[in-house]
Amino acid sequence: MQLITKKHSEPSTTYRKVAVGQPDLPQDQPDLSYQAQVIQPDLKKLERDLSTIKNVTRLTILDILMASKEPLCFEDIVQKVGVNESNLAYHISQLRKYGFVVNELKDERQGKRFSYYHISDKGKKYMDFIHENMTEE
Repeated sequence: MQLITKKHSEPSTTYRKVAVGQPDLPQDQPDLSYQAQVIQPDLKKLERDLSTIKNVTRLTILDILMASKEPLCFEDIVQKVGVNESNLAYHISQLRKYGFVVNELKDERQGKRFSYYHISDKGKKYMDFIHENMTEE
């Protein structure tokens, strides 16, 4: 008996070719090519969102903002998260870039403007899902 190893030259995330134009599908089997083309962009977006929030610091930021009734200034978040300012600035910028956090500029003290952050509706949905599905191990 001879084993044949097949090399895959295409990435495994190419869903469009799974069921496209296969004439040997039984008549009662639906053609999945349309569904695969529709689902793929949603999976790419989900993958991006999950990779954005997989970081412990980012989850902590979202959790703090979720618990806060008021938008928080940058300095308050630095103190609560316990990271340095440049580290926090990077993580907040990533959360803002992908729509998990929103900032507002407010005028305070001597005409200077300060950023205040709050969790977006998208961020709330993800955090609600995470809290509802967390299990104690």
